[in-house]
Amino acid sequence: MKGIYCLSMSHRFMNVEVRSRYGVVFQDLESRVKELKCAEIVKEGLIISTCNRLEIIFLGSDLDAVIAWIAFKCRTSHDEVRASFKVMQSMEALKHIYRVISGLDSKIFGETNIVGQVKKSLEIATTHQLAGKTLNFIYQNVYKASKKIHNSLALPVNSLANCFEKAFEKHFPDPRQKIFVTFGSGKLSTEIVKKILKHEPKKLYIVSRNPGRVCGFLRDAAHHIGIIDEIVENFPHVDACFTATNVSETIINSSHLDMFDKDKNIFISDSSLPPAVCSTVRKYENITYYDIDDLAALSEQKCNLLSKAIEIELDLFIETSIFQLCKELDTNFMQKVIQMERAHLKEYIEHIQTFLPKDSDDKKLSIVIKDLSGVLLHMGTLLLKESCKNHDSTMLQEVHSLIDKHDRIIRNTIQ
Repeated sequence: MKGIYCLSMSHRFMNVEVRSRYGVVFQDLESRVKELKCAEIVKEGLIISTCNRLEIIFLGSDLDAVIAWIAFKCRTSHDEVRASFKVMQSMEALKHIYRVISGLDSKIFGETNIVGQVKKSLEIATTHQLAGKTLNFIYQNVYKASKKIHNSLALPVNSLANCFEKAFEKHFPDPRQKIFVTFGSGKLSTEIVKKILKHEPKKLYIVSRNPGRVCGFLRDAAHHIGIIDEIVENFPHVDACFTATNVSETIINSSHLDMFDKDKNIFISDSSLPPAVCSTVRKYENITYYDIDDLAALSEQKCNLLSKAIEIELDLFIETSIFQLCKELDTNFMQKVIQMERAHLKEYIEHIQTFLPKDSDDKKLSIVIKDLSGVLLHMGTLLLKESCKNHDSTMLQEVHSLIDKHDRIIRNTIQ
């Protein structure tokens, strides 16, 4: 499919510092979507911003304009944006989209959280009319394919929540009856809390910027929910912390770290980007700290998970899915073209009727013209159907040629 681009910055080829710098700019996703829509440089677009990737997918032809827009928003140069983002087009872009949604390109290989993140991004883009029918059609097909990839090929599903649990159980031989604090109340925090509840926590505190908007499940699970100033007095008793926030500033600073019991071996897992815990955390001997890269290291790597045969099967499956998607997109496009062409054909024939002689002496001529028009409509319709069936737009030229010949015959006959 021509005209689709993907600009991608991810953990695969860009360090966390650069990702954080761009990620902060695109943190307010809704505002960036509105601005890209107002810029009128793409036909359709989608912005995906997560802890490990920033991607701009768009339909259009002016790649330089999009790069210039990113450079302007991030207050950097055109060349730096080019160097920071991987640019993919057409089939390469589509294949990348499939791999991302399926968790095959994730830092935590096989994780499924990305599906919810992309759906939310697409919903925002659609609401603000940046994403239209084509991108929505593409992603609906990608969602279906990703389910088949996980179900049919039996891919292992790893997530940050699973990695957290693995690290936590490694840290605490007996993980029961611990006191937890989680920072954030989104989907990932919910998954983490589910893991925590399995270990019968003594207490669970949830820190949220908007305590009133915390979901019912977390409300039922937590002993107390509040902003950090309301929870901080409990820090001396805490055994473990988990962060999953999307704020740009540090949440747990050195003064907070000093409050933890120095006789306890504290566990902190930080999946936020930028990190929610201050950089001095690794200096504390009583704190075991995992950032998002440390958590990802606990996930088995792709090369260990998949044999070469399954890797080939994955690529074949994705390529087959893309081929089917492109075929359906082309069919939809051709059907629209054909509907339009047939409408033009009918309009032309109706126009020809105005040339019919009204005198009774020319009755035979009228019959001839009507018969010729009927033949034109029949042959034109057959050609249009064949054009749609074979995805061959060149047949439309034959229809236009047929109309021209018909027009000349009618005019010569009348004269």
